[in-house]
Amino acid sequence: MPFARHLYNAVLRPVRRARTVGPLRLAARLPIVFDLISLTMQTRDLGRLRRIRDAYPVATDEHHKRAHDYNAGVSQAKGVTTTRRAEDIYEILAMPPRPLRHERLLIVGPRNIHEFLIAWVHGFDWALMQGIDLYSTNPKIRPMNMEAMDFPDQSFDAIGMSATISYAKDIGRCLHEMARVLRPGGRFAFGMPYHPQNTEWHGDRLSASEMRRLLRETGFEVELVKSYGRIFTWGYWLSRLRNYPAPIYRAVAAVVGTFGLDGKFLYIDTRDSMEVCARRR
Repeated sequence: MPFARHLYNAVLRPVRRARTVGPLRLAARLPIVFDLISLTMQTRDLGRLRRIRDAYPVATDEHHKRAHDYNAGVSQAKGVTTTRRAEDIYEILAMPPRPLRHERLLIVGPRNIHEFLIAWVHGFDWALMQGIDLYSTNPKIRPMNMEAMDFPDQSFDAIGMSATISYAKDIGRCLHEMARVLRPGGRFAFGMPYHPQNTEWHGDRLSASEMRRLLRETGFEVELVKSYGRIFTWGYWLSRLRNYPAPIYRAVAAVVGTFGLDGKFLYIDTRDSMEVCARRR
């Protein structure tokens, strides 16, 4: 009977997901193992980290100097990166499941070696990974402007970028550079915040539709755009409304104050962030 056959297969011959990484990388994904490896690697680079604000190896104008100072300040304040926020980017690049050991990967704006470890546990070959940023905390990260890269055309099979594109002075030029250094068919996955009231970083004000248009204009076919909100408190949401029209802010503030909601958790889909994957035509 079909049911008996399906039951037999489900119990004794279940379908297993294709595994494209070995047991060592699977073990390294475990939180405590990953954190210990990352801590050890980042600790070796603390000397470089202390010197990243001594000079501007790449930044030549006020915009890029401001981006350098902001990101270098964040790196030095944290000391060691622990978040695995970038993991979504490399999970996207690793799909569909396939061997990645021959794919050349460029990591844009990693700040430190932590993001390389994330890419490695998802199957990318350590020797075929390169990174660029406005400063270098590790020999694998070259000081370079993502809007004017030194790499030859079609140097990479994949590009990963987590919450970095917002710091570009010219988003279109940055995307053009990504397309130039990718081989045809190569994939570009990146994350970006969406804060339309932000006056400091132009990229934060780009909507998903605007980003789709820019990607098409610079030689990409969009495969995925995922927008999502966050879980936060009513008080935090209220703080984000300060730049909205005063009647809206006052009305929400009155509700929050009246019902004592300031510290209560709230979920609202504000499209605070986006993840995008595009294929080079």
